[in-house]
Amino acid sequence: MLVSVIQIFGVLLIIRLSIYFVQTKVRKRGTQLLPNEKVIMSSDGFGLTILTNRTIIGGPVGGKPMTTVGRMVLTDKRLMISSNQGLILMLSDHSKGLARPVGPKRLVVLGKHKQADVRLELTVANEQGWAEGINALVGADCAEGKNALW
Repeated sequence: MLVSVIQIFGVLLIIRLSIYFVQTKVRKRGTQLLPNEKVIMSSDGFGLTILTNRTIIGGPVGGKPMTTVGRMVLTDKRLMISSNQGLILMLSDHSKGLARPVGPKRLVVLGKHKQADVRLELTVANEQGWAEGINALVGADCAEGKNALW
């Protein structure tokens, strides 16, 4: 009896660890760098709430918030934010977007996915630095709301 319980616990532990490592790999694959890119800032394992106006195939359902774990990388050419389901948002100097700190360790990023408008609420340290870096990349002015989507 005790051996069966230990075996079941062991199998469940192996399954959970496998899921964890697959999700981590998917987040990292979504933010792969090009050969000539230089990383300015990066963060992994933070809380991420995704809200879209339309359903993204293989991703969040439109109009319903999805809470997950995220990875964000800011380079000299683009910003990439991925979740356990892959790349959610990529912003560059010629895409519309906006980042705004809304409180301590709270950052809201607006942007366009190929299929929908995306609003991301992130729980990250140095939210002011992230907002300044993202807005400098896309050319948005947080004070005026210039270049904003929503």
